Amino acid sequence: MKRSSLLVIIAMSPLVLAVLTGVKSFEVWPQITYLWDMEADPLFELSRIHPHGIRYALMYPILMASEYLGLHHDRLFSLISLINCYFTIRNIGAISSTIVKERRNGDMVLFGCAVALTILFFLMNGRIGFAFLGYSILLLVIVRHHYNRQIGISSLIGMMLGLAFCSVSSGTLISAVLSLVIAVYFEAFRCIRRATLTRSSVLIVLSCIVLGGLLFRHLVASVNKNAAFYGGGSDGILRMLEHGMGRVVYPALDAAGLPLVTLLVVSIMILFSALLLRLNHALLLHILLVAIFCGAFGYSTLSLGAIPLLVLIAVLLTTKLDEDMPDAESGRLADRI
Repeated sequence: MKRSSLLVIIAMSPLVLAVLTGVKSFEVWPQITYLWDMEADPLFELSRIHPHGIRYALMYPILMASEYLGLHHDRLFSLISLINCYFTIRNIGAISSTIVKERRNGDMVLFGCAVALTILFFLMNGRIGFAFLGYSILLLVIVRHHYNRQIGISSLIGMMLGLAFCSVSSGTLISAVLSLVIAVYFEAFRCIRRATLTRSSVLIVLSCIVLGGLLFRHLVASVNKNAAFYGGGSDGILRMLEHGMGRVVYPALDAAGLPLVTLLVVSIMILFSALLLRLNHALLLHILLVAIFCGAFGYSTLSLGAIPLLVLIAVLLTTKLDEDMPDAESGRLADRI
């Protein structure tokens, strides 16, 4: 077993023990169990664009397996959530190692990220754990293409899985789709700046557009469902801010109305984008900015920002430690660990 994998398992050990002893449990959410009890067909729910169609299709194999094994679905889901946590951490390590090639202190930094993410998993419900895994897969695909120009069938599969996992919540799905928009934006910016159009650029843009188009109707249905819960229409969309950190500014935005709020948000995003483009790691900073913006509509969605934030911290820490640590000292430290 690699040392990095062992360190991740050590960092996760409190969560693993809590799940195995029943202290911590991840529960299948009620909308899914309701569809299961009604013996709904996941393919039919997908075809009729049910707001929970993708989520039900995602959870259906778990519910089938729990019934076959005679294991309560929450118990099996809790064990799967541990797997989600492990691979989310590994993806964070893979993203940071894509950005920083030489990583003498990468394992130590990854251990710190693993501890932070384990704490977050302690605080969250199971379905957001799926969103964390999906978001980390999406970012891995986007970052590998941005830095290494890697794009292929595995990238497309990764994007599909990432979006499917992020569909467990309307907010996390919107955040995931917007991360693809950021990827297209940066690719267009690269092509314009270099006055060239490469095969990889065309493939990543087409993949994002096609997948976004396929999810569009499901995304609209999901947003409409949430807006209806808060009263429907543009007023319902604004009231959704009360579900997240947007509640701080909701009274002022409610008085302004949705059109003016939209114009204001777009203007602020353009301004921040112009500023962030001048900084290092602009891609990750843009994705983090979008995650924070989406967090205005829900704290669970806001928590997704932890992934690009942890990657940024890992990259900056690894770079700083490698600069401060001479080769010989680095070698002696590795021997002691």
